[in-house]
Amino acid sequence: MDHAPNDGAEVFIRSPRAIEMDTEEILEKLERYGNEAARTYLEYLVLTRESDRAEHHTRLACSYVRDVKQALGTVQDGEMQKLVAGFKQSIHPTIIGGHDQTFVAYLGRHQETELIRRRLLLIRLLQRSSLYDPERLFQEISEAGPLNIEMVILYGRMKKHEEALQILIHELEDFVGAETYCVTNGYSTGAVPDILPIQGPVVTPARTSSLNRSTDKSLSKKKKKKATSVADNNKEPKPPFTQEQVSQQLNERRQLFSMLLKTYLAIKERGWWTVD
Repeated sequence: MDHAPNDGAEVFIRSPRAIEMDTEEILEKLERYGNEAARTYLEYLVLTRESDRAEHHTRLACSYVRDVKQALGTVQDGEMQKLVAGFKQSIHPTIIGGHDQTFVAYLGRHQETELIRRRLLLIRLLQRSSLYDPERLFQEISEAGPLNIEMVILYGRMKKHEEALQILIHELEDFVGAETYCVTNGYSTGAVPDILPIQGPVVTPARTSSLNRSTDKSLSKKKKKKATSVADNNKEPKPPFTQEQVSQQLNERRQLFSMLLKTYLAIKERGWWTVD
């Protein structure tokens, strides 16, 4: 297992008694072999079995942060700043509303490095899940590096909208992302595009192994269909909202757009940008 940690995880995943097993005991064992094995099993719990346990979602997000932190160590200093600069150059910096690209979409179009693909995996989970602990993730991401768009999502979960809009508008100049943030009540900064396969020793999600694959095709198709439905943000079933919840969401959305409008007006008065 030291040479193929995913094999150890898949032993538990493919077991006929997988659902009956103690997940905490399995995770404790897998974590002894590093982040890869534990992450593989956590992906199975969250993405395939659709676990509703907050701890599983939080631990999976933390494992993605560790992957991003490791990938950060392989790039040159200033690479993250160059990425932001490239995004700003790709849009019309003098016109608000002169493009329709978010920073997240820009990352999706520039998946040349493992770092960007790792970030997209993290962003997708942060935007899709509402079960993880944002305070715990905030600490993890703060220590990992300059992950600005990830911080925006966590600020949104913690209802710290001014801080989130500050990053989107003043640090990233991501106006479309800011508008998306307001429309979704801080739950999204833009749709995450398809993510290319991760290259290197860690493969996400783990579907390749030296172990023999199950011959039960019907079960395989069922699992694949379930995993696909979970991964599709637009097809996720949403729980019904009460009238009070709907009213609260509308009020919050009005407040967000009020913040955004004030920021736009302040920018225009200073003569930094023009409105298309």
